[in-house]
This record gives sequence, structure tokens and C-alpha cells, in this order.
Amino acid sequence: MAVEVEVLEKGREAIPYQDIPGKKFPRPLPDIAHPYVAFPLQRTRQDPRNYPVQQGIRFKLRLMYPEAVSLGTERLDLRQELEAALWAWETFGGIGARTRRGFGALAAEGSKAPTEDEIREGLRRFSREKGWPEGVPHLTPSSVIRVVTLSWREVVDRYQAFRQARNKGSHPKRPGRSLWPEPDEIRRLAGRYAPNHAPRHSLRKFPRGQFGLPIIFHFKDKDQGDPSDATLKPQDKDLDRMASPLLFRPLEDNRCVVAVLEGPRVPPGGVVLEISSRIFPVGVFLTPAEAQMLPFLKGEEDPVRAFVESL
Repeated sequence: MAVEVEVLEKGREAIPYQDIPGKKFPRPLPDIAHPYVAFPLQRTRQDPRNYPVQQGIRFKLRLMYPEAVSLGTERLDLRQELEAALWAWETFGGIGARTRRGFGALAAEGSKAPTEDEIREGLRRFSREKGWPEGVPHLTPSSVIRVVTLSWREVVDRYQAFRQARNKGSHPKRPGRSLWPEPDEIRRLAGRYAPNHAPRHSLRKFPRGQFGLPIIFHFKDKDQGDPSDATLKPQDKDLDRMASPLLFRPLEDNRCVVAVLEGPRVPPGGVVLEISSRIFPVGVFLTPAEAQMLPFLKGEEDPVRAFVESL
């Protein structure tokens, strides 16, 4: 088999973050990429560069392959396998990093964006319900999938609002306390909190861990007694992260596909919280009764699915 890529247009670079003289942090440029999902592209203490995205790339892909290959006593239809791979790449994938958040989305020139029914038909044709390798994220014909009439930016806005659901604050620049249980449980485990932030959420779990790991929790009132930053991460020291099961990407200007990959929600060994070098094993899964304690989930035990159903 041979793969040939002919670049028709190299596109142009655009940088989602801009340095401002005298400012500690770069300024996000939302017209280029939503800062809530583009944050890994901004400079850090370890890496002083603001990374660009590439826009407007055009290329021609040529594949040369035999019609079939022998696998033991069986013959594999390569054309069907390649059609499945290309369909999945064009429908759910992309080029480069952060494709599960819509970066690098691509489409065949002259093609029409698929409807939800067409995507489900593609899954029935190219996917299967059972027989997946253990631990491999995948989509099946019955997976949670929606095509929503929202732009990519609008989906990210809603994702940000869902992940950061809060009570209404007393000031626009001072949002209220989180509706999620993690901040109060971190305060309990750390044994410290600001005078006006005494733990009051009775749910003692970390359900947002199902959206992917690691998660770093920042506390703004450290000088008033709140804990140091805490990290939710895999317990296995050889694992750095757990990819999110949530996938969303644009199909066209005002339509996006949103899907939940099936597979493990936690890494082998489970999840821990690290606070000031102390390690605490924690849970991320909710019971039906615990889901009722978070009204914005509307009774759904799976927070990832609850987000998709909220769109």
C-alpha cells in the first residue's frame, strides 16, 4: 500500500494568544479559537511560545492498494477497510492535536455535511456493537451521538458553562460557588478553607473526572485559607493522562456532531487527588441517588451524557 499527499494550499498561521507588554498572561483571541479549548497553545513558564493553528489547508490524498490481502485463511477486503477509516476520519476526526475538541476538522471538497441519520447509517455500515479490543475507545451503532444546530463556538460556550456550572455571584467578576462537589471535597481533604468557603456540598466525589484527566483545580482565595491547587490524575504513576470520551467537532458553520466514545472512563488503577504532595484515592462515578444531588444533571448518572443531552 502507498499513501501520497499533494499539498494544494499550505494555508496560513493564526495565533490564538497574543502577548501584551506588562501583562503576566497572554490575551486570548477568541475569533481564532475559543480559549476554553485552545488553552494548551498559550505560553507557560516551561515553554515561552504561543503556538499557532493552521487555517485553510487544502490537499489531495491518493491511496494505492491491492484489492485484498490474506490473513491466514481469510482474505481482507482493503477497499472496505479504507472506506471505513476515511469515513470515520472525515466524520469524527481531524489533523493534528485536540481533534476531540474540534481542532483540525476536515471535509472532502464538494461534499455535503452529513445529517445525524447519515452518520448513524455510516456507523451501522462500518462499525459493530461487540468485539472491540479491551480498553480501546470506540463508537458503535448505538453510541450516544447528536448533530446539533450550533456553531463550534456555541458548543464550546455550552461546554464551558456546563463544566463550570456555578451559583450566581454577587458581582460579574466574582462568580458564585461551584455547583459541582469537587471544590468542597478538596477543602475537606486538605483540612482548610477560606472563612466564607466552609464545605457545604454533601456529595464527596469527583464526577468531572469522567471528562478526562488530569484536571487541575485552582483556588483563588489561597491567601484567605483555601487550599493550594490540587490535581485529579491517574493513580498509576506511569500514566500521565486519560483522554476524554467526549468528542465534538464542526460539520459546517452552524452544525456540529457531538459523540460519546465508549470504553473505560477511568485509567487502570483508578483516580487520585494530589494536594501538596498528599495523595487521596477518590471516586468519580455517581449512583442514581447521588446524581439527584446535582440538579443540572437532571437525574443522569453519567455527566458526559448529561452534557450531550443538555444541548
